[in-house]
Amino acid sequence: MHTSHSIRLSPAAASNGDAGPSGVSKAPIAASRLRAHPGATHRGVLTIAMIACVLGSAPIRVPAAEAPHHHSLAEYAYLIGTWKCVANIPGKASQTYTTTMRWMYPDRTAIDQHIAVAKGQADFILTYDRAGDAFKGIFVDDGGNVGVWENPGPVAGGWTEFGYDFKGDNLVPSTRATFKGATPTHYAFEFWKVTSKQDPGKVIEADDCTKV
Repeated sequence: MHTSHSIRLSPAAASNGDAGPSGVSKAPIAASRLRAHPGATHRGVLTIAMIACVLGSAPIRVPAAEAPHHHSLAEYAYLIGTWKCVANIPGKASQTYTTTMRWMYPDRTAIDQHIAVAKGQADFILTYDRAGDAFKGIFVDDGGNVGVWENPGPVAGGWTEFGYDFKGDNLVPSTRATFKGATPTHYAFEFWKVTSKQDPGKVIEADDCTKV
């Protein structure tokens, strides 16, 4: 999730080969992607944006029975709490930051992650799309950047998620995050800059996080 991504001061696409997150027609975390910690009103805006961007443009379906699903947001419940992370960015000194994740809403249908580093702050909201059986999220940083990401779910303590940036009316692939060794007290990931899902990319950050 978010924990899926770095704080970016800038996370895919309109072409068939690089279609964005399922359900979007036209985004755990690091120190290169980053917005001031929102108040109640701003959280409402974020929630509306998340629904509109991640779920809102999906075609309306009225199935006779609920589509089968294999995951749930409970799989990321261990992320709730505060984590201390070390971000390693090629060519720069390592950076330590703290990130906190909490449940949103009484029914725990979303996870809000707030992260703050010297460069700025960001909030990431993660939710689960039952129709697509995938995890989807949106982030907003204090530079006004907005992005979305998607991952198919964790397997054996790891997962890969793609981040997408808004380019005009489209979403284009911009990052890939590979998580590994995730436990209730530790996770690590590498953050890659990509131009498509097929692009092997370039590592721009590697983070290691421990629960406080």
